[in-house]
Order: sequence, then structure tokens, then C-alpha cells
Amino acid sequence: MMDWFLKDGGIYTYDGTERFLPPRHVKYLRHTGVPNINELVTYATILHTLDLGRADPNPIGTGLTNVDALAACTSLHTLSLDGTTVTNVDALTACTNLHTLNLGRTRVINVDTLAACPSLHTLNLHSTRVTNVDALAACTSLHTLVLDYTKVTNVDALAACTSLHTLVLDYTKVTNVDALAACTSLHTLSLDYTQVRNLNALVACTSLHTLSLCGTKVKTLVAGTSLHTVYLDFAKVKFQGPRFLSACTIHSDLDELNF
Repeated sequence: MMDWFLKDGGIYTYDGTERFLPPRHVKYLRHTGVPNINELVTYATILHTLDLGRADPNPIGTGLTNVDALAACTSLHTLSLDGTTVTNVDALTACTNLHTLNLGRTRVINVDTLAACPSLHTLNLHSTRVTNVDALAACTSLHTLVLDYTKVTNVDALAACTSLHTLVLDYTKVTNVDALAACTSLHTLSLDYTQVRNLNALVACTSLHTLSLCGTKVKTLVAGTSLHTVYLDFAKVKFQGPRFLSACTIHSDLDELNF
């Protein structure tokens, strides 16, 4: 990944030499400062990786606001907009080869356009304003989905994401995860500080390895034989299943657990 800046319609490295990069040499770019991405048109069809996010955690919500020009980046594989003020990503409809997308800490509300990205593998929506993820049912290759600190309340659509491996729902208002029974490849699930109370459906997740329930008051957890690690700090859980103690490593701050 190269740091870069734009001048006179060309891309130059940000290493003190200001070395001009011919279009054929440009595939992986990380921007320093606030870019004018409209000037990327020369490189659009060959760009593979583009990092337009803010490296510093503070301040967030500044800088880049519009990514409509990315509609021309039809070969784009990896894109980060982390921490920008982007609100609309409809232009990504044209990026049908998109594999990894980081929208964390942006002002994005609607991700329906991502239904046009069937190859999407990794999606980070941490701390966005997203409320609905039904469109992700079309992303059947989805492997990793981060939804913590969003306003998502329903994940029923994820039943179609049968390749889902990692799902993070911390600090959401999700109350029901029965749909995840269809995600038999699910390996890691984090439900910290949610309103989920019943996890019986997860017995069908025969690949589930790691489960985090910190701060969540689950009534009953029926342990599957694949479950290896459970995090329970500040949780209230009653366990069922004779194999639970022998099969799992439990991380908890609780003095007493109810089995």
C-alpha cells in the first residue's frame, strides 16, 4: 500500500520524492489528507485497493463526503472509508467485484446498494447509522460482518448468508437470533450487551467455536458440541448440556455460574 496525493491529474507518492506513478503501476493506494477522488478517473478501471479512511481515530466524521466517482472503479476489490463523512454509497452498485468494504464510523444509513456486490466477503459497519441489513441476503459469499454500535434490530435476512463465519452484534438492539440457525458455517458470534434472551437455535450452528455474551442476560444456553470458548463477563446465563463444562473454556468475572 502506498501513501499518495494528487497533483495536475496525476498520482504521486507521499515519501518526499514526489515520484510520479504511471497508471499501469497504480493498484494499491492509501490517501494522505482529503482527496479529490474525481481525479482518479485515469486509474479507475485498474484500481484494486483504495484506502480513503482516516488513520487517526479523532477527529472522525470529517474530510471526504462524496464517493460517486467510485462508480468507475469496476475492478475495485478492497475499499476503506473509515471515519469519513460519507452518507451515501450507491455508487458501489458498479463495483460488482468488491470483496472487502470498511464503512466503520461513517454516516452511512442505507446499504441496500450492496445487494449488487455478490462477491462481498468482509463488511464493517461499526458505529454507522445503519438500521436495516435485509439487502445483505443477496451477499451469499459474506464471511465477516461487523454491526456493533449500529441501530440494527433484525438479522433474519442473514439466514441467506450460509457462508457467514464471523458476526459481531455488540451494543445493537437485536433481540432474536433464531435465523442464524441456517448459518451452519458460523464460527464466531459476539452478542455483548444485547437484548438477546434465547440462544437455543444456535444448536444448529454446528461449527460455532467462539461465543461472547458479555453483559447479556441469556435465559438458557444449550451448548453444542463444537463450542470451544465462551466469554461471560457481566453476563447472566443458565447452561444446559452435560458436555458443556468439559468441552468449553469459559472466561467470566462471575463468582458463580448456574449450570
